Amino acid sequence: MPNRKEHTQKSKVKFVEAVPVSFNIHGFEKVTIDMIMAKAGMTQGEFYKHFTSKEALYSIAVESFLLGRDAVLARSFPDLA
Repeated sequence: MPNRKEHTQKSKVKFVEAVPVSFNIHGFEKVTIDMIMAKAGMTQGEFYKHFTSKEALYSIAVESFLLGRDAVLARSFPDLA
């Protein structure tokens, strides 16, 4: 079983990777947290452990697209480095 830090990191990566596809297909306004969680294979509870809102996740996903996933994850979640 992976340790807590590994699990947390994998969860955050799943969220950030699931977002661009959902937003590109449906647009920001029509995407719900439930849609994102279904795409990531996660629960709403897990989402709110890591993010305060859909907007916060979207912001990180856009930065990830522009700057590269690893750089953004390291900056946004320094506890994972």
